[in-house]
Amino acid sequence: MAMPVCSSRAAETITISLPLSKSIAARVMVALFWSGGCLDCLTLPGADDTRELHSALLQLKRTVEEGEENSSFLSDTKYYMGEGGTTMRFFLPVMASLPGVIGMIDCGEGQRRRPLMPLVNALRQVGACIKGGGTLESQPPFMVRGERLKGGEILLDASVSSQFISAIMLSAPMWRDGAVVRLEGESVSYPYIRMTAEVMRRFGAQVSLGEDKVIVRPGGYTPSPLYEMESDWSAASYFYEYLLAAGDDTVVPDIYLPGLPMPGKSLQGDSRCAALMEISGISTEKRAEGVVIRRNDDFRDRMKKVRREGFRLNLSDTPDLVPALAVGCCAARIPYRFEGIGHLRHKECDRISALAIELNRLGYGVECGADFIMYDPAADYHPKGERIEIATYGDHRMAMAFGILSVIYDNIIIKHPEVETKSFPGFRKEIAKL
Repeated sequence: MAMPVCSSRAAETITISLPLSKSIAARVMVALFWSGGCLDCLTLPGADDTRELHSALLQLKRTVEEGEENSSFLSDTKYYMGEGGTTMRFFLPVMASLPGVIGMIDCGEGQRRRPLMPLVNALRQVGACIKGGGTLESQPPFMVRGERLKGGEILLDASVSSQFISAIMLSAPMWRDGAVVRLEGESVSYPYIRMTAEVMRRFGAQVSLGEDKVIVRPGGYTPSPLYEMESDWSAASYFYEYLLAAGDDTVVPDIYLPGLPMPGKSLQGDSRCAALMEISGISTEKRAEGVVIRRNDDFRDRMKKVRREGFRLNLSDTPDLVPALAVGCCAARIPYRFEGIGHLRHKECDRISALAIELNRLGYGVECGADFIMYDPAADYHPKGERIEIATYGDHRMAMAFGILSVIYDNIIIKHPEVETKSFPGFRKEIAKL
């Protein structure tokens, strides 16, 4: 590993423009669609999957309007979901819940490999007409005939993705009997379910959360005033990673993140990042319309302690933090074991294996198992060669987590960094400021 590229300039404050939260945006778009609100009035993130969901909902809205004018819906309409897991999972229940709409839903090759059957089965339980058109019944493309779904009780596997639950919740107010979703297995990413419920309530839907069930009452949505989005905490994690990983003696700037709410005020579970980084000596302070993150005066002392004690964390609720934390802690030589993350094997790539492979390529002593990844600095070795190319596996979070290291170390090259546009189109421009 090459030495960090150190700066001799004085510390300063730089401003990083984060994308808006695509998780919140996706939920708001579906609620707006059902409430009859103005989809075109939203200020949206520039992320690929946000644009794809927005485009698909607008296309579906036009199809419905044409059907109302012509007394029949178009039956040959095709809706393309790209590679966004959220896009496919949120759009499918919407289309299945619109009586008279008939069409095909397709997506990219990567998305076809991601789990969908728990959601498809749940929708079929309440009367949805969905026919798989791929090599398996559970694979896209799907032929969908919209129905007035009856709703009622649904058993849903909660151990693979919280998006299945959120997708059902968002369309359930339009069903005859609403829905009682009983969660089987250990729920993952539960903060996203709370986020879904809060967005729905802001649009007049009635939803309540229990330990092992979600109740959504029928009655639809009501139009809401223009929704103000938060900046994205998942994107912010990479700039915490930079402050953690840049080297104890490197002069680093304070970083101002406009539009990012303080953790206690945010709908996003990934705001947990701030508390984890506080342990390592990186503070989060309210500033104007956002936050400033910086190294504390006692940063070196705290780093000595955390290097001795390490991290052992269950990150099942915040899996999107894993890439930044796993890569950043390796660069800072902080031992860790992150558990409860088996569902990361079903993202854009198998993130657990991909992280372990690429971190080992850099010489870090990383191991992984079915639902964990761990790092022991004592197992580090020093790879030969000056130039190290990091594969991104078509995964935006892999590209960004290792992209931060490419700023710190001049011998790290990121292959196919363009995948960052899935969630953070301006990432390259922003890390150049560092």
